[in-house]
Amino acid sequence: MLLIAFYLFFIVSISENTAIESMQRISVVNESVWEITSIQVSEVGKNDWSENLLSDNHWLVAGGGAVIIKAKCNIYDVKLIDTDKHQCIIKQIDICGNSQSLLITDKNISPCLSN
Repeated sequence: MLLIAFYLFFIVSISENTAIESMQRISVVNESVWEITSIQVSEVGKNDWSENLLSDNHWLVAGGGAVIIKAKCNIYDVKLIDTDKHQCIIKQIDICGNSQSLLITDKNISPCLSN
């Protein structure tokens, strides 16, 4: 019985450590004309958005604002919301492994600039 309890404790510990390790520190740099108040992620093709990954009362200023966020390693659709409540979704962004940064430019939000 003690061996079973130890085994279960070991499995739970490994699961918790894996979940912690799967969180990535992502550098986000905003080189666009938007001042971004919210960054949310969703699994690709789903409309199930996370909480705002920016801390409360913090936003990314236009033209070079930068921040570090934490998100699980995955390929995401990324929703950006600016100070005027405009939304922009950038599809299929890999924030895993070697891609631990997200550069927001006028080019990758260009479909949203006319809205």
